[in-house]
Parts: sequence; C-alpha cells; structure tokens
Amino acid sequence: MRAVGRWEVRGAIRRVLRDARVERVLVVAILISTLLLAVERLLPPAPAQWATQAGDALVWVFRVEIALRLFAARHVGRTALRFAPDIIAVLPLAPELRALRVLRVLRVLRAGAILARSARFGTAAEATVARLANLAAASLVLVVFAATLLVIAEQGTLHDYDEALWYSVLSLIAGEPVGGEPVTDIGRGVTLVLMLGGLTVFGVFVGTVSGGVAASIAAGLGMEDASVDEVHGHIVVLGWNRSAPVLLDELFRAHELAGQDVVLVTEGSCPDDIGVRGLDAARFHHVQGDWTRLAVLEQVGIARAAHAILLTDETTPRSDQDRDARTVLAALLIERTAQTGGVDGIHTVAEVTSDDVAPLLAQAGVESVVRGDWYAGVILGAAARNPGLVPVLDEVLSTREGAAFFTVPLADAWDDQPVSVLHRALHERHEASLIALHAAGARAVNPAPDTRVRLPAEVVVLAHRMPSVIPGPG
Repeated sequence: MRAVGRWEVRGAIRRVLRDARVERVLVVAILISTLLLAVERLLPPAPAQWATQAGDALVWVFRVEIALRLFAARHVGRTALRFAPDIIAVLPLAPELRALRVLRVLRVLRAGAILARSARFGTAAEATVARLANLAAASLVLVVFAATLLVIAEQGTLHDYDEALWYSVLSLIAGEPVGGEPVTDIGRGVTLVLMLGGLTVFGVFVGTVSGGVAASIAAGLGMEDASVDEVHGHIVVLGWNRSAPVLLDELFRAHELAGQDVVLVTEGSCPDDIGVRGLDAARFHHVQGDWTRLAVLEQVGIARAAHAILLTDETTPRSDQDRDARTVLAALLIERTAQTGGVDGIHTVAEVTSDDVAPLLAQAGVESVVRGDWYAGVILGAAARNPGLVPVLDEVLSTREGAAFFTVPLADAWDDQPVSVLHRALHERHEASLIALHAAGARAVNPAPDTRVRLPAEVVVLAHRMPSVIPGPG
C-alpha cells in the first residue's frame, strides 16, 4: 500500500508539472530570469543588487521544480538526461565562479520548447510564432556562450563582457566579424560558429515566415518534457479514422479524465488532420508503429494504461476482415500484457465492422464493442420516428455542452436499497437522471422502483457532472 501511495503522489506531481497553466507560469518565470540576468550585466553591481537577489530567488524556484521532476520520474536517468541543460543552468556556483551565472540562459531553451509543443496542434500562426520563439531561444544561448568564451580567450582585444556580447550579436547577424578580428584560435573558432549560426538563423527565419520547413527547430532541440515511459494510468488510442478527431476531443473535454495522458499509436506519421481545439499538447503523445506487435504495446506502456481504445484503422488500405482481425489480435495482446503487468481492470473499447468478431473480443476480455455503421443506422431510424431527437442526442452523447452520460459506482451503503430511493437521491443531490443499473452482473435499463440494489453495482446516469462514487443514502 505504501508503494501505491508513493506512485500516486508521483503521478499527481507529474500531472501538475504538465498542466498548461503551470507551464505558462514557467515560461514567464524563465523570461523574467533572463531579463534579470541582462539587468545584472548592464547595471553597476550596487544598483543591480535587487536584480541579483530576484534572480537567485527564481533559481531556487527552478531547483525545486527540477527536483520534483526527478522525484516524480519513472526513469530518473532518462529524465535527468532530457533535462540536462536545465540542471546545468541551476547548478550552485562558488563565489569565484559568479561569471558563469550566464548559464541560466540555458533555461530559455525550455521556454522555447514549451511554446513550440503547445502550438504543435494549433493554428498556422501559432505554430509560426512558437517556432520563431524557439529559434530566438537557440540564438540567445549561442550568443551568450560565444560572448563568455570570447571574453576569456580574447582578453587583449575584447576588454569586458558587454563588448564581447555586442561583438557576438553583430557577428551573428552580419555573418562576418564586426568590430575587430579575433587573434586566438579559440576566438577564431567561436567567430566561425557565430557566422555559421547567423546563416542558419537567417535561413530558418525566412523559411518559417514563408511557411517553409522549420519543424526541426520545434522538435529538434531534444527538449521534450514528457516521455511515454513516464506516463501512468493513461489512455491508449490505437489506429486512426474519420471519427478519431471527435474521439480525442471527447477525451480531452471530459472532466472525469482530467489529467490523464493520451497516447495515439498509428502505423504512419502523426496525422495532419487532428483538428482538436482543446487538445492539451502536454498530455498528448504520438508513437509510430504497428500496434499488433507486442514491442509497440510495451513501448506505449499498455501494462500501465487505464483505458485502451481500438479503432478500425483506415490509414492503410485493407479489407474489413483484415481490420477486424488486427483488432482481435491487438485485444489479445493488450489483455495478456495488462495481466502480466499487474494492471487491475484495464478498460478496453474496440470498434469493429462486423458482429462476427464480437464473441472473440468478449473472450479476449474487451469490455465494450462498438459497430459504428450499426449505431449510425439506429440513430437515423430513431430520428425518423422521433422528430427533434437529434439535438437531444448531440447533447447527451457529447461532453461539449449540457448533460452527458456517466457511469459511476455505488458506495457500499447502497446494498439492498430500493431503486426508488436511489432515483430520488440522484435527482436531489446531483441533478442526475437514472438511466440504467448494473448490479451483480445483471444490467437493467430504466429499472423498476422496487428493484433492490445488489453490490457490486454501478449506475448509468444523465447529468452535468458526477462524483467518482455515489455516496450512500442519508
């Protein structure tokens, strides 16, 4: 039990650190820290004392943040390697090494990576701004470190750090030495790197603004915050078709799934038509691979997942029989891997094209089997018989607005209670309507008022929001 509690705490910390609001605060703090560092360099020591103290306070905040990331990591070594620039940026320094405070600028890379990742699935304008911010971060780091090396190597030519900094900025922009020629081998090497960096920055800037290929800047810095091997209790979506964007939208809007990561697995590259406005990039992961292979399922952490959703994949030309066969094979691998990994009750939902494979999926342990074209036909027939039904279904089947369906377990105190009492409690306490009762392995839709509840039981209700468990009567 103590181990479970520890992992729950670590999981909560990971969810907090990946929260979009926390990441926005982190970006602002990094930019403020960089600004304070510039103030320290531009002002004399006495007037800049306030900036030094504020900068030191932010560094301590960053140290706590990174320590929490390492504590919550499932693989500390991989996380430390991924955050190596950030760790270097906040290392404690001896008084005689105060000049190395410029290492704090390394955290700007993290800010650029967060902005780029957040805009990965946004509009073209958002993606362009984020890529330019990432490019500016990389350029700033290059300039600061070049100036640091130059002021050490070129003591006879560049007399102070400010002069070296301006030399680096102008050389990067102009693509040639500006304001003097370096006389040492180190100075010449740094200047060459600045010139090549300036050409690269110019090319990428022009390519980004003109809608070219600047994606390498968004993802090529190796600064991804979240790795799939760090997630736990997540949702794995296998396959892609036209219903997948709606599915992702529902997963990210559902309040009962708040904080859970979503891992999408496709045979090809990440689809361009995700089109989910509410997609939280910090919680979204994509893995490319064949999900009917055990290695791919282990890579996405299926043994630690809470939900698995199998879609009839339409990205590769196959017959309906082949798609259903792949679904059955993947379901068997999922259940086997989940049992081996010790997961208690992974919930699997499978989409199929034929009812013929439903018994096989049930034997494999799949809890829910969905046939999309059958449901579409039923809804069309019901809409023809009941005018005005479609707007109602639009509301209750989606979490976008209004009420929606929820499946919630009942507390132990409900054992042997009549449904009439349960119905009244749901209506008065939660403004919820009882739709169905699942008790002791039996399912009853619109159960009779005198029906007795037999535990374990759960109810399907129509409501705006529901708690994780229905408390007992009284």
